[in-house]
Amino acid sequence: MTTYFFTLVALLLAPGQVMLLTVIRAAGGDVRGALVFTMGAATGSVLIVSAVCWGMSLISAENAGFMAYSKYVMIGYIAWIAYGMWTRGVDVAGAAAPQSGLVTSYMAGLITNMTSPYMMILFPLVIPEVLDITVIEMPDFLIVVLTTLGAEVLSAAVLVGLALQMRRLIRSARATRVFNRSLAGCLMAGGTAMAFM
Repeated sequence: MTTYFFTLVALLLAPGQVMLLTVIRAAGGDVRGALVFTMGAATGSVLIVSAVCWGMSLISAENAGFMAYSKYVMIGYIAWIAYGMWTRGVDVAGAAAPQSGLVTSYMAGLITNMTSPYMMILFPLVIPEVLDITVIEMPDFLIVVLTTLGAEVLSAAVLVGLALQMRRLIRSARATRVFNRSLAGCLMAGGTAMAFM
């Protein structure tokens, strides 16, 4: 289970939609929104783990349309966020950021995670390695869920902490614009590439 935990932390810290959106929110000064966003993403991970344990991996493996639909929803959502980053961006230079609503942030995290083929492929591949999904026993299932939540909390703390440090480094309007456009480009490129892998 330790290997699962550290593998999941590494994957959650790797460039991806959840990581970039968490950094964008926190670097823009919406720390509360970033933390609630990651709580929504953690809930999405728990739902996916539960679905894998209760047979979803078999359904999605046999229904290729399920994954195709999911990736197009994810690409549309990522494009909308990247467009907002490119045109409006976030002010990491110090102005007070508008705070996202708790429900909006939570649902954004949940939707981002649930529509990510990255997560929908990751968990069905990894969970059978740590848990015999043919015979589910509640203590084992709860251990996997709690380990998943622990990995999500640790990675969220690291991402928010690093994003707050970026706020101290980026001071000028030009650096902010470059930062915003770089994140928007990374988000769109990474989200699209991940959808077609």
